[in-house]
Amino acid sequence: MLEGKQIVLEATEGIVFRMREEENGLVRITALKAKEKIASSGDYQNPPIPKGFRYLTGSWKDGFTIKKESDGSEFVWIPVGWLQPNGTLDGRNFIERFGRRKWRNEEFTDEEFHEEVNQSLLDSVQKYGGLYIARYHASNENGEVVFKQNRMPLVNIDFYEAKQLAEAYARNEEQVNSSLTTGSTFDSLLQWIIQSGAKTKEEVVEDSTSWGNYFNTTNSPQKVLPTGSNENWCVCNIFDIAGNTDEWTEEKNGCSRRVLRGGNYNNYGDFWPAAHRGNYHPSSSYSYTSFRVLLYAK
Repeated sequence: MLEGKQIVLEATEGIVFRMREEENGLVRITALKAKEKIASSGDYQNPPIPKGFRYLTGSWKDGFTIKKESDGSEFVWIPVGWLQPNGTLDGRNFIERFGRRKWRNEEFTDEEFHEEVNQSLLDSVQKYGGLYIARYHASNENGEVVFKQNRMPLVNIDFYEAKQLAEAYARNEEQVNSSLTTGSTFDSLLQWIIQSGAKTKEEVVEDSTSWGNYFNTTNSPQKVLPTGSNENWCVCNIFDIAGNTDEWTEEKNGCSRRVLRGGNYNNYGDFWPAAHRGNYHPSSSYSYTSFRVLLYAK
């Protein structure tokens, strides 16, 4: 920029500006629609605790965890507002904190991978600076879906059933909605794991064998284990992101296929690391695929 010079930026209503200094010293000014300015003002350091939940452990930096009083399910806060602004919702403009991210080989196009995120979820993330994700994969307890430790993951379900169960989970809650994990949330979670220093980018993107239940894990049981079986597979207070069972997400591949994330016991950790995107027909079900839910404020 020119020193000593004053720059005036004018825009029509609904447009905001983001300024950031790049490594070469230049200052980049980007015009955004106001609704695209996700999680810029939310108070990510003070997560809201919904009615019917109580604080359990951790801080926003290492995994602020709450527990649902009625069923014992646990959820961890993702501090979206703290993340570096390199996420996106459309796969093209990497300028937002909350969104899907390129990870491996820079292979990512809007035509290949895409999703439509519920506007109420986006509004909640912007207002509060984050959202909650289940600490464990889904399991069945007396005919009800829960997210608790030492339970066998709920597997052999297709995308449609996972989505239906996820959306029904908090249907009767007064202050939160629930949904199936989105690609934007999963990538924001991975960004938090890397940015916090809990794991390196290589451990998330290239080879996650060391922190998950994979086919090539040392002394691998080569089968699905109960949720939260190994403390070494816990990162930022969330279990089994890498390995054990992968999980259905809302993200699409092409016109009809849905994206699985997170790795599973039936694959190698350097072939299916935590950041890997696998895509399958939504009506298919597998013995190594489960799901998580998101909780976001109404």
